[in-house]
Amino acid sequence: MGLAMAMSAGELKSNYPCIEATTRLMIGVGGDSVYNQKSVEMRGFFADTSFFRIFSFDLEKGDKIRAMSLPHSVVITSAMAISCSMT
Repeated sequence: MGLAMAMSAGELKSNYPCIEATTRLMIGVGGDSVYNQKSVEMRGFFADTSFFRIFSFDLEKGDKIRAMSLPHSVVITSAMAISCSMT
């Protein structure tokens, strides 16, 4: 936590040339979500658009480069999609 928490992404890239890319991940989503009149508990994080360029998570559907580029975008797990009956 020490160094990464004390410096911003820009400072890290500026001060350490070996750092090629940065992303932010913050705890932020929690509570109930309602979809099709069904309520499910959701927990999650806020992330920069660069998240999927740094971490190699595969998506079942969609384009991970554009996944979080629009305002209010969300990426959910398959289990969450099933819970919401979105599949």
